[in-house]
Amino acid sequence: MGNLSDTYRFQGKVSEAATLQEQVLLKRKSILGEDHMDTLWSMGLLAAIYQQQGRLTEANELNLETLRKRKEILGQDHPHVLLSLENIASVYRQQGKLSEAAKLNEEVLMKRRVISGEEHMDTLQSMESLVAIYQQQGRISDAAKLNEEVLLKRRVISGEEHPDTLQSADSLAENQQERISEVAEQ
Repeated sequence: MGNLSDTYRFQGKVSEAATLQEQVLLKRKSILGEDHMDTLWSMGLLAAIYQQQGRLTEANELNLETLRKRKEILGQDHPHVLLSLENIASVYRQQGKLSEAAKLNEEVLMKRRVISGEEHMDTLQSMESLVAIYQQQGRISDAAKLNEEVLLKRRVISGEEHPDTLQSADSLAENQQERISEVAEQ
C-alpha cells in the first residue's frame, strides 16, 4: 500500500496518494504502534503528500510530531531527525517563512557536515536546499558561494556528466547571472 501511494504521488495523483497513505499510517499505528520507525516514516510521507497538495498546516503538524518522536527515540543528531528538520524547513520555505527555513537548514547542514561528512550525498542535498532558500531570500552571493562548493564536490564524487553535477552547474550559472544583474542595477 505504501509503495502504491508513492507511485501515485510521483504520478501526480496526490489525492489518491493521500488517501492510501492515510490508511497505511492508521494500519501501522494499529499494528506496529505510534513510535515504531515505520509508523514515523509513514507520517513523514503523509506530510510530504499534504505539502504537495498545499495543505501546509497539516503537513507541518505531522512533521513536528514526527520530529518530536524521532528526537525522543533516536536522539538529536540522528539522520532521520535531521530529515524531519529539513522537511519542516521545506514547509516553511513554501509558506514564505524564509528566515525560519534558513535557520533550520543551516542547523541541519552544520550537523550533517560533522556526522555524515563533507562529501556525503545527504550533506550535499542539505547544501542545495540552503542554496535555494538563499536565492529566495535574495542572498545571491551566499547562494553562489555555497553552490560553488556543491559543484566542486559533485564533480569529484559523481563526475562531470552526472545529472546532479549538471544541475549544480546550472544552478550556479543562474546565481552568477543574478549577481551580474544585481551589480548592473547598482
